[in-house]
Amino acid sequence: MYDRVMSALKTWDWHPHHHSARELLQQFGNGPGMLVVLIEALKNEDWIMRERAAYVLGEIRDRRAMTSLLPLLNDERAVVRFHAVYALEKIGDPRAVEALLTALDDDDADVRYRAASGLGRIGDHRAVAPLIAALNDAKNHVQHSAARALGCLGDPRAIEPLRAMLDDLRAQADASPRLCSALEDALALLQQPERRRRVSDCLPESSAGIGMDGPNWSSDS
Repeated sequence: MYDRVMSALKTWDWHPHHHSARELLQQFGNGPGMLVVLIEALKNEDWIMRERAAYVLGEIRDRRAMTSLLPLLNDERAVVRFHAVYALEKIGDPRAVEALLTALDDDDADVRYRAASGLGRIGDHRAVAPLIAALNDAKNHVQHSAARALGCLGDPRAIEPLRAMLDDLRAQADASPRLCSALEDALALLQQPERRRRVSDCLPESSAGIGMDGPNWSSDS
């Protein structure tokens, strides 16, 4: 199995990722053997192997992979860091919170976006203050992800920062409709907690259709 899985990671067409990951898991399964191979691939010198293995581990959602994913948050390649954060979000292990908080300050905006989403999905209230700070991120899609995560966390400390940001955006002629909508949704969830029944009520299902370079929402409309 080892050689065949490694060959698939290296040679298959991985655009989009979720199709190849699904085929890989259908062909080889998601049992302990596959887990061992993928964790080994996280250490490969080829960054493409590392990021693809991280993505598939996210699809498997096995918590035993969490500690092996953490070193990838320091990878020199942003796309590897992105998919490592993506996998940690999908796995949803609370032990990853500290690492995701660190990733919220990553140099790459797409990594920050994914980290915010992961913190909202895991639901640890240590993330509230850092997510409020992330509302001031230079990139709209990071702000959007932070707002949704705050709505999901349900901590009333976020109400005033969210409301102030929404008021400020409404006064701007070129404000992002998507960001305004995320702020409105977050405030509604915070002010009407009965609407927040489960994580999926406030965060979309973690995207399986992301490409090699992440969401790339730098230009919002």
